[in-house]
Amino acid sequence: MSDLIRAKAILDKLLLAELPPFVRHGIVSARVLMDREKPDFVVEPFIPPLTESQVQTARAMRAGGMALQKIADTLGSQIGRISEAVNGKREGI
Repeated sequence: MSDLIRAKAILDKLLLAELPPFVRHGIVSARVLMDREKPDFVVEPFIPPLTESQVQTARAMRAGGMALQKIADTLGSQIGRISEAVNGKREGI
């Protein structure tokens, strides 16, 4: 299992030491690869979150054996939102 935060801290600490230029360049190059850049453009969500009544309806439909995709189509939502609501991982999102 990786520990990216710890690896970043180790490399940052190494950069404080006197290092040959090629070593410093290698560490800086590796350190830059560990930072995730914020995307220039993010798409706004186009399907609104489920209401509490939709969550209850989705749970009842699923308990009745309906497929997640069919529930999503019926409620005008996405299968991911339905799955999270039915499984209780998120409250109605």
